[in-house]
Amino acid sequence: MGTKTTRTVLATCAALAMTGALCGPASAGTKDTDRDGMPNVWEVRNHLNPRSKADAKTDPDRDGLTNLWEYKLRTKPRKADSDGDRRRDGSEDFDHDGIANGWEIRARLNPKSPADAAADPDRDGAKNIQEYKNHGDIRDEDTDGDGQDDGDELRTHTSMTVADTDHDGTVDGDEDADADGVANEDEDDATEACVADDDDADGDHVADEDENELGGSATDADSDDDGVSDGAEDGDDDGRQDEDDDDSASDSCSGDRDGDGRDDEDEGDRFGTVTSYDDTSHVLVLTTDGGGTVTVTLSVGAEVKYEDAEDLECEADEETTAVAALVPTALVTEIEVEDGEVHEVKVLRTTCA
Repeated sequence: MGTKTTRTVLATCAALAMTGALCGPASAGTKDTDRDGMPNVWEVRNHLNPRSKADAKTDPDRDGLTNLWEYKLRTKPRKADSDGDRRRDGSEDFDHDGIANGWEIRARLNPKSPADAAADPDRDGAKNIQEYKNHGDIRDEDTDGDGQDDGDELRTHTSMTVADTDHDGTVDGDEDADADGVANEDEDDATEACVADDDDADGDHVADEDENELGGSATDADSDDDGVSDGAEDGDDDGRQDEDDDDSASDSCSGDRDGDGRDDEDEGDRFGTVTSYDDTSHVLVLTTDGGGTVTVTLSVGAEVKYEDAEDLECEADEETTAVAALVPTALVTEIEVEDGEVHEVKVLRTTCA
């Protein structure tokens, strides 16, 4: 080993030792003392602290990418334009889905997954790529609070972010774009399953949103013409009239779509939910947030790791053995693909074993 190389190695080890981290063969490149997703060696090389998880969320070069994502995307955390193409790393689009890296990260999407573009997490009828282009909020079905879902704003050519697009003193939801005598927001109620308001157009004491999800009519108080108001029916045979039912746990507009008692926002990023995994063929089938299906095959030696929920700190190692975590209903937060092969899958962990 040459003198210069020896000095470099010793200097790196000395820097690691000062932080209490280990510097030794084999483990030096993968050791992650603070379990923030970034190896100690990488953190030290980039002047971060391998004993502080806070580093993962900071952005020293102000390029729109956190340090953790700089590591994942193999960019430089202290150089805003890593490849020298005069575009900040956060403005790049590494997965070529039409959405900038930085915007995807802020929206809690995956800048390494092109499938995000077609997803619709808030079920408002607008895909993520459309929300991105129109400055909408992918976690809020009615970004500007005007009574119209963002998807319907596209249909009526109104703004997702300005409640009164034409500045005539009437919010877009109260306008009548097709001049049929029905306000935009009420037309949405009669045709959409996920709406921005809780109107009851036919006065049967069942919200229009719920009538559409249950298969009833939002404009007919007695949808089945049996002489009994929809609100007095018991559509799910649970002993309660529909007007008294609370379907928030199963509601596609609910903030807790998997019904586990935790708001989706608290569960962190979600790429999709595991439908099945075949341990022989290594085929993983997922249902995405947008309702689509993704099928991938894990490469030989692919790693399956846990990603802890934001408010969770487990003592156990984040890496799992084999693929024990890939069970139905498990939430997959990230799939890493290189050269067409899946090398890493991350599964959300909400409780410590």
